[in-house]
Amino acid sequence: FDADEAKAMVTRANDYLAERCAAHPTRFVGMTSIAPQDPEWSAAEIRRGARDLGFRGVMVNSHTHGHYLDEPQFDPIFRALADTGQPLYIHPQ
Repeated sequence: FDADEAKAMVTRANDYLAERCAAHPTRFVGMTSIAPQDPEWSAAEIRRGARDLGFRGVMVNSHTHGHYLDEPQFDPIFRALADTGQPLYIHPQ
């Protein structure tokens, strides 16, 4: 997916997940999905997930278009994780 398409899809998915978690708070806990194609946007979404949606972690695939999370371009994501105290689950791809 390109960045704009991925961001729109992720926003919808996170909003839907938050609704389902709110409807069943004793059953579900959400994890923020992000679109690493845009690291700055993803950092903001991590903060929104933690602050506004009540999520307790972040999930991301192991690479995006062949770029891995240890590349400097993804630093904003790790800064947001540190700022929010959110754990990161890396889904193997």
